[in-house]
Amino acid sequence: LARQRVPEAFALRLELVCLKKIAYYLFAQGSSLERQLAQLATFWHGEHLGGPEGAACGYWRHSARLTEVSDARVQCSGAVSATADARALVKHLCCLPRHSSKGCGALLLELPRSLHCWRLVERACAAASAPPPTAADEPPPAAVAGRWHSRLRESLGVQLW
Repeated sequence: LARQRVPEAFALRLELVCLKKIAYYLFAQGSSLERQLAQLATFWHGEHLGGPEGAACGYWRHSARLTEVSDARVQCSGAVSATADARALVKHLCCLPRHSSKGCGALLLELPRSLHCWRLVERACAAASAPPPTAADEPPPAAVAGRWHSRLRESLGVQLW
């Protein structure tokens, strides 16, 4: 067995199992942090920077605190997705059959397209290379008429301010 390096294979598998446990711990901690950042972002959601330049141009900006918390949440979300992919990959490596005649899982066969992060990057590349939306892409007013925000806009328009 030593000539076939079986003890090394078992030691490597033990290291992979430990890595999988660490990835799970990081995933759980990251998910908790992401949820806390989302709650914190809702606390500061109404805080906007406007002023005379914003009102004149018809736009507003989020405050620096909300922008910082939102950026941290998005970064945390990406790290959680990457950690989940790493854990799934290591888990499938740990579960490989011992005999080569048996196949491996679909996640390993379809790499890298089976990873969530890969699909996110593909969607981002497709969105970046898509042409900008035009007025023809917007739904006609009749399609929007039944939505709650258009009804709210109409009811606010008749108010005496």
